[in-house]
Amino acid sequence: MYVFANTISLGLNLGLPISIIASVSDIFSLDAWQLGMIVAIGPAFTAIVSLFAGDLGDKFGRWALTSLSVLISAIGGLVIVSAQGYVQLLVGRSLHGMSIGFQMVCIALYTAEASPSHLRGSFGTMTEIFINLGILGEVLGAYGLSQGLGVSAHNDWRWLTWISAGLSSVLILCLWWLPESPRWYAAQGRWEEAECTLQKLLADPDESRAVIAQLRVEIESAGSGEVMPFGSKIAVLFGLNQKLRLPMLRAQGMAFFHHWTGIVAPSIFSTILLQEHYGKKEAQLGTVVIFVFKFLAIVPSTVLVDRAGRRPLLVASCLILASGYILWAVSDGSSFLWTAFALAICVVGFSVGIGPLNYVIPGEVLPLSIRAWGISMANVTCRITEASISLALLPAMELFGLVPCLVVLIGNCFTGLLFFWFVMPENKQLILEKSSQS
Repeated sequence: MYVFANTISLGLNLGLPISIIASVSDIFSLDAWQLGMIVAIGPAFTAIVSLFAGDLGDKFGRWALTSLSVLISAIGGLVIVSAQGYVQLLVGRSLHGMSIGFQMVCIALYTAEASPSHLRGSFGTMTEIFINLGILGEVLGAYGLSQGLGVSAHNDWRWLTWISAGLSSVLILCLWWLPESPRWYAAQGRWEEAECTLQKLLADPDESRAVIAQLRVEIESAGSGEVMPFGSKIAVLFGLNQKLRLPMLRAQGMAFFHHWTGIVAPSIFSTILLQEHYGKKEAQLGTVVIFVFKFLAIVPSTVLVDRAGRRPLLVASCLILASGYILWAVSDGSSFLWTAFALAICVVGFSVGIGPLNYVIPGEVLPLSIRAWGISMANVTCRITEASISLALLPAMELFGLVPCLVVLIGNCFTGLLFFWFVMPENKQLILEKSSQS
């Protein structure tokens, strides 16, 4: 529950740019590049801190990494709340980006390392549910504040940031009840604490014994508590380690296509794109509807991920997302209902597989010896991709038009489909130590 509450906080921070860029573009007289920078600077700093988040998680533990993430989140919220100009907004968004970088690594580690095998996929996809609950709460709050309560555009996003900072402060107080990951204890050679924590987390004693046995074999072969040299890590990253080449390719590929398929267009930029044609009230209402569909689409994914499997959901996700882009291109802004429907199809497609499984795949395909660091590197790839697309999208649409940009995103979806079909393994129902060897 702590991890899920943390993902709600993460969702609020991810969703804040939706309201910020829709409100401050006129207040601070910002152009398309500046609006893109407000969105892009968050994932850029997420990528930067992800470079060493895994090492921090390996050295000091998953609990310490989580503590750092919620503290920085609270500070970043206070900076944004008090922002009186563009530069201060960038500083606050940078801090939120740093927090998200730590949060995403520790969330992926906890859901992979502290879940029973038959629920690991469901718990992993449930993190996406709670992230989208946070984003949905943000867009609902923006609509209620500006359209229901009449809060000015100068203040609506500040109220939402106060909520985000308040939740982070509560999470700081609740750290007392958060346990350490049993796999981290095992990696440090603290077997008694590892076994004790596993027995509390797993209802099945047979699985607990099987996990401990597998961990002993894996850690003894890798060297208990040993840290992989930096040069060796770089060799793994660039595919020079034959044993770890395929796991790293799968983790990096999942992270890359998570945003290469262009989900920031129908999600983060939905309000401002709709606002250009239909006004702020309709744009905010359309964004609420879009994120309601996005939230509801994750529920069947949570049910199916450990039944239908990972690969079918990823392939279906690419197909549905591409279909949404096609419908959006056909509408070309001519009809509000048609455009909103197309955007809803896009986010539904993303939420079926590509969205939630980004928090499952890296954690289960990477072995314990490089799991934390590998998840960090996957997060670097994911956030650099997000930052690049976020920064370039609005200027590209101004220069080339909506339809050519959507054609590119459709091609990206089909490229992702081919990757998932031919490269991604099927790990449903396998204990973590088995799935990382498949």
